[in-house]
Amino acid sequence: MWSEISKGIWARRAANALVCTLLTCLALAAQAAEPSHGDDAPTLADDASATALPDAASPSDLASAARAEDAAMDHGIVATHAETIGAGQIGIDSYEIFIASVTYGLTNDLQASVTLASTPTEGTPMLALLNGKLVVWRRSGTVLSVNAALGAAHSGAVAPSASVQGGPATTGLYLGGGIALDQYVHPAVALHGTIQLLANTNCCARWSPGLTFEAAAGVTVRANRFVKVLTELWLPVGVNSWSRGALDFMSVNYGVRFFFKRFAADLAFIRPVTSDVDPGFVLGIPFVHLTGRF
Repeated sequence: MWSEISKGIWARRAANALVCTLLTCLALAAQAAEPSHGDDAPTLADDASATALPDAASPSDLASAARAEDAAMDHGIVATHAETIGAGQIGIDSYEIFIASVTYGLTNDLQASVTLASTPTEGTPMLALLNGKLVVWRRSGTVLSVNAALGAAHSGAVAPSASVQGGPATTGLYLGGGIALDQYVHPAVALHGTIQLLANTNCCARWSPGLTFEAAAGVTVRANRFVKVLTELWLPVGVNSWSRGALDFMSVNYGVRFFFKRFAADLAFIRPVTSDVDPGFVLGIPFVHLTGRF
């Protein structure tokens, strides 16, 4: 599947540019609509404030400060983070065009999101997913949250081949949940971890009923006021009825995030480290994740 995605990844660069432009314009409009704070408001003309790292603060303030400054603080490159977007906030995410998500912050610790996904590979399901995230612990630089997901998927028929098990068109359901942890060890460094479990019925011709387990661990390092370096170790493992075994895949995801209060862009690579997966590019599969918050 990953080789098929990598073949068509560059064809979506222009579409990503259009989405980036649209989200940027909306974010700038939302920023301009906010009330002015007078002469005390920071500006990009202030070179020191534009490049300096945040001042050391008490650990209990780090999570709140990070959420206020980074539109994409609730997620990493691929994996979810424990943080939420905040009460009354609306987040719009675009993952390489074929995955789109809209999130609404019901409270400072509770958010709900709707995700629609359709990848350009034969037999991969079209997915609609409703997800809720609740922060259950927020103390001393630590954010712990639980989440639950309910969704449906539909897949067209797939013709059998030497590398693909064919099957008829199918429709199935997803149900799952998980836990995520953010730990701020420094104003410029945060550790992230998540464990997710997703059960599915007969969702598609390739992946019949089974379970998907996902584990991820990552580090975010803030380089300056507007740039972060992100790394993730991502391990999704699936067990389904026809294989009766583990379909394992592991990748190292890495890249940079350009972030503002209303807009963020992750320019990253997904580098599979399993021997049977060829990313088609030595650095990995290019991956762009755009976020707007309103």
